[in-house]
Amino acid sequence: MCTTLAANDDTAMIEVLQIACSEMPEVIKTMQCALEDVVEDGRLEAGVAIVSRTPRRRGGAAAAS
Repeated sequence: MCTTLAANDDTAMIEVLQIACSEMPEVIKTMQCALEDVVEDGRLEAGVAIVSRTPRRRGGAAAAS
């Protein structure tokens, strides 16, 4: 994972995460929410980024499902 991140290669990252193209919009939203949580909690500044395995959903139609 670290090697893939360092390579800055989107295609390689998609392969590592095993994400289908059709899943990308939901994956992006989930990752944005997780990053917002990390920033809000101050974990990013502390150099510790622990993200919950089940990020909470915020708003939108996806939250209603």
